[in-house]
Amino acid sequence: MLLEVRDLVKDFGGLRAVNDFSFSIAEREVLGLIGPNGSGKTTCINMLTGYHKPTAGKIIYNGEEIQGKKPWKIAQMGILRTYQRTKLFPTLTALENVLYASHMQGKSGTLDAVFQPRRITEERQSIQVMAMEALEFVGLGGHFHEFAAVLSAGHQRALAVAIAVVSKPRLLFLDEPAAGLSLGEGRKLIALMQRLKDNGTSVLLVDHDMRVIMTVCDRIVVLDYGSKIAEGTPEEVRANEDVIRAYMGSADLG
Repeated sequence: MLLEVRDLVKDFGGLRAVNDFSFSIAEREVLGLIGPNGSGKTTCINMLTGYHKPTAGKIIYNGEEIQGKKPWKIAQMGILRTYQRTKLFPTLTALENVLYASHMQGKSGTLDAVFQPRRITEERQSIQVMAMEALEFVGLGGHFHEFAAVLSAGHQRALAVAIAVVSKPRLLFLDEPAAGLSLGEGRKLIALMQRLKDNGTSVLLVDHDMRVIMTVCDRIVVLDYGSKIAEGTPEEVRANEDVIRAYMGSADLG
């Protein structure tokens, strides 16, 4: 398994947000993580990416325990994420947004700029090519020079994925990527996640859009009040009575 989560717990004062939560993600797998609002999904992602330290439990990535590591260290190991609220530079173009994120790929330092200017030039050209390839990958090949502020909601979500993809993640967490998208944009998101999987990236998908979840996920894990209540294929989860009760009146399982 690429990622194993064992008995994860997170307490905030007297509130237990995540309780003995275990799951795993395989190579080239799209795993859905769903649950009603307040069920602990984002708290879980925050622990997996180093923004919250677990109260208890283990997070094992590629055979190494990573709980408690800093977010930048976890990102360097190949685990990246997007956010519920897309974090972009609105006055920069799509290409400039990705280029800004691409600085992690550079290896040259200050002395190289003085003594090896050719190396700097070649590296910058390489980074620009990677940024353009990332935009092409997410379907924004015709939007390189459009400002992020004027992109549609769907294109902004795709741009956020491009910013993550340019760093070549092995595991990508997508937090509510389908929020606010039209039916057509949702279909494009499904196609994008299939491309990620085909390209060798494993995905943990958190979303309320059951059309997307049920279509693209290999397996689904369901949280309710911080505890896992179900796990299985989309068909198994759709028929699970505990899941139906948890979602009754709050979502459509499709």
